[in-house]
Amino acid sequence: MDDAAFGRLIGALEAHGCHVKINGNRAIAQCPCPGHGDGHGDRNPSLSITGIEGQVLIHCHAGCSPQDVMAALNKTMADLFNTRNGATYTYGDGRKVHRKPNKTFRQSGNTEGNALFHGDRIGDAATVYVVEGEKDVLAIEAAGGAAVTSAMGACKARLADWSPLEGKHATIVADNDKAGRNHAAQVAGLLEGIAASVRIVEAVEGKDAADHIAAGHTLDEFVPFTPQKTTATAQPPRWEAVQPIAQLRRILDAVADEVRSRGLVGEERLAKILYLVLTSRLLDKQVSAGVKGHSASGKSYTVETVTRFFPPEAYLEFTAMSEKALIYSNQQYAHRTIVIYEVTALREGVEDDMTSYFIRSLLSEGRIDYEVTIRDKDGGFTTKTITKTGPTNLIFTTTKTRVHAENETRIFSLATDDSRAQTARVLLEIADETNGGNDLEQWRGFQRWLAGAEHRVTIPYARRLAEQVPPAAVRLRRDFGSLLALIRAHAVLHQASRDRDEDGRIIAALDDYAVVRDLVADIISEGVGATVSDTVRDTVEAVAALASDLGVMVTAIADKLGLDKSNASRRLRVAADGGYVRNLEDKRGKPGRWVVGDDLPEAVELLPEPSQLATADTMPDQSGCAVAHESGGESDAVVHCLNCGDEIPLHMPLARARGYCSKGRCIVAANEKKARS
Repeated sequence: MDDAAFGRLIGALEAHGCHVKINGNRAIAQCPCPGHGDGHGDRNPSLSITGIEGQVLIHCHAGCSPQDVMAALNKTMADLFNTRNGATYTYGDGRKVHRKPNKTFRQSGNTEGNALFHGDRIGDAATVYVVEGEKDVLAIEAAGGAAVTSAMGACKARLADWSPLEGKHATIVADNDKAGRNHAAQVAGLLEGIAASVRIVEAVEGKDAADHIAAGHTLDEFVPFTPQKTTATAQPPRWEAVQPIAQLRRILDAVADEVRSRGLVGEERLAKILYLVLTSRLLDKQVSAGVKGHSASGKSYTVETVTRFFPPEAYLEFTAMSEKALIYSNQQYAHRTIVIYEVTALREGVEDDMTSYFIRSLLSEGRIDYEVTIRDKDGGFTTKTITKTGPTNLIFTTTKTRVHAENETRIFSLATDDSRAQTARVLLEIADETNGGNDLEQWRGFQRWLAGAEHRVTIPYARRLAEQVPPAAVRLRRDFGSLLALIRAHAVLHQASRDRDEDGRIIAALDDYAVVRDLVADIISEGVGATVSDTVRDTVEAVAALASDLGVMVTAIADKLGLDKSNASRRLRVAADGGYVRNLEDKRGKPGRWVVGDDLPEAVELLPEPSQLATADTMPDQSGCAVAHESGGESDAVVHCLNCGDEIPLHMPLARARGYCSKGRCIVAANEKKARS
């Protein structure tokens, strides 16, 4: 190890008259700051010095800051580094992180890589420390341990490849603040099913692992930390806390406003659908979605933005996983959304597709039953069944145009906007320094409240809807179920303003269907080939306009569409998946030569207009919400609930006629009265 900074500091201390005692890469010395001993100097050496790769760490046990120590020696913080311009940390995949003495950072090299810092150095170490920063890794190594960190700090752990820790005992050192503990909890979740064991510890002194080592402590002196302090499921909030959101007429519009304020522009529709998909986790029949798009088109950022509206117990995030991680994880999956960033984590086409199969089992059967062979008490072998229960749903992102056919038919396929106009909007948003958004704790509280509220929904117009949807393809059997699930999810969101039936179930309004129809009608039609998206139509028309017997080159199509070559290539693959264009070039590595394929379908609306579902039982009121009508005039309806005394809204005629509002305790009271009569 190059100890230039260590040697310079020892020399400066000795030149200052401080007594120094050296032990390998560590030393203890009198602190040079003048305030010690009432101005008589540091009689009991209180300055710990630790040399690590590229720099030196210092810690004064009397409380002097590193800046004060260096100033007393007529030095600056830059003198703590081997080279005065800071340190460069090189990752195994070519990423370089440049740290300046003033704690500013710059990256170069392979900035798209996902390797762990020093993941290539852990070798056969049984225990690996997972820390938050390259300096912390070097500090652990200087103390004799093996350590890694993911790039780009807290909240980016999901982007890293954690496979080097497979079978290792992982000790996560949490930074001593809320962000650090949240990061540690996230990493712990990512390592479930990968590492042999996971525990979280904190520094006994200071903020992080480097401070702990700098203060002279050993690896055995980290103190245990219980992640439940930050990740335990909170109690559902009181009604008063969530009422401002629960009583909104258009909750998804409020979601769209909030995501815009947080810098997500042009993808409000996608955000609304994802919010509904995540809310559907509360149902027995749920909805799954795949977000597809070109690299850097905002797939992961959109999903990340929406998941922040939900408490951590609502979903599980994965970026990579071993083949049987879902089986051996101690996580519970029931009524939680599995979020996978980049579909390669499903390991499609790898090792018999076991991960992909487990996901399909959870989605279709609501459980996984997996038999493993174990030794019995007599030393022989027997089988044990591991069972993981759902129901659960899935959200994933991918650059692929299609995933495994068995997975493709179980999801709604959602595309990000790759247009030039969207790129312009994103650039303007990046330049805007005013966005940031409001605190989302109230939104997370709303979802916790929903988790403890009513989830049963009846859709009075479901049969009429089924009768009016043309049976265009077998896939519609699944998509129709997903459509109903989204309607139920929307009704669950708005249950504070929806009526209830005699059993206490939420009655879905026509407005629930109208909102969902606007969001997914074209997606359902595209899924069964009844129509194509505007991007596919534009792509096919561009190929037709440039028609040539030898086929059209991608570059010409890109110019025609006003896109870069990679985006145009992706659009062509999407169109080719539907058979609407064909590539005449059959040799790998040769430029594509594209021609028009099958005729484009005429745009067909599979889902009827909401007005076509209106009947005597479900008529829209003036607010646009569907209500169920009873005999008897409004003048006969009860205005105040007979149980709690609250006023019953005008748009809840069943409750007004019954005399009891839709609160759970009031429904119970109404049912008890009915049973007595």
